[in-house]
Amino acid sequence: MRGFTLIETLLYIVLLSAIITAALGITNQIIESSGKNAESTAVNQEANFVLRKIDYLFTGVTKAQTNSLIAKFNLSAGKITFAGAALTSANVSASDLLFTISSVNSRDVLKVTFTLNGQDFTLTKILL
Repeated sequence: MRGFTLIETLLYIVLLSAIITAALGITNQIIESSGKNAESTAVNQEANFVLRKIDYLFTGVTKAQTNSLIAKFNLSAGKITFAGAALTSANVSASDLLFTISSVNSRDVLKVTFTLNGQDFTLTKILL
């Protein structure tokens, strides 16, 4: 007798279905992970831009000059702006922008903290 019996055919169909289901599950996990990684990368890029901009703006600044610069920052509708120019895009939601000036070892220190999409970011800068 040659060929396949009905039971063998059904067994191969069940086995093939299990393999396809497993492959689809793995593919779905890879796609979801890729989306999360892309979002995390976008948040980190935007945070890095804001941190570098703040670092640049406060380079060579004295404690007396910081208040006028801090006043130009604004947090509104989930966006951080400086002098009306957006520092964050619509891809992220910003919150909790805080500037703190303290004295450490008789040096004035500026600490800036903010949150993008639930991730906290901090910059500490020694003032002149």
